[in-house]
Amino acid sequence: MADVTHSTLYDGARNLNLKYTIYSDGTGTSATIITVSSLVPNPGVHMKIRRIRYSIQGMYVRLQWDASVPIDIANLGEGQDILDFSTQYAGGFPNDAGAGVTGNVLLKTVGALNGSIATVDIEAIKGV
Repeated sequence: MADVTHSTLYDGARNLNLKYTIYSDGTGTSATIITVSSLVPNPGVHMKIRRIRYSIQGMYVRLQWDASVPIDIANLGEGQDILDFSTQYAGGFPNDAGAGVTGNVLLKTVGALNGSIATVDIEAIKGV
């Protein structure tokens, strides 16, 4: 079997909202959850993450910018919280992944148990 995932994406002219839910059977998930080439307009590497809201039970979630060596955006633990990057950085957490940067956002689960669930909401602004 495999984990079951569901995503809902709002792709606006300037803003992007993604709700990504994982129902785990314990096998774990590794996925590209935002592919910038499919967005209109395509922000390339200029997208910034403003907020991440999450609720996680029975696993950890790692979010990364895709690059030759992926760069961490956030490591999310069990529980629920909101990470607000809009005031820490100028408008949001920038993609500064360096060599081989694509602009895509990766998600990996760590230590998932059978019956674990995670919901991750990402609010981003396109820098186009």
